[in-house]
Amino acid sequence: MRKHIGTFLLFAAMALFYWGYHESQQIAEPVAGLLQKDNGTRHILYINIAAVVILLVGGYLSMDEYR
Repeated sequence: MRKHIGTFLLFAAMALFYWGYHESQQIAEPVAGLLQKDNGTRHILYINIAAVVILLVGGYLSMDEYR
């Protein structure tokens, strides 16, 4: 069951990365970074950070346990 949840989270992370990419293609200016002034694009950074976290958790949960 844990491995299935991990696999689902990997696909969810892929969808979040695509959403962040799609959002970044809608604007003409560069995406704001963590230490830069927010120009209305900070949500794209948050989407990508969430995708990385979900990718790491999903990768951990989908691994086989070796004892």
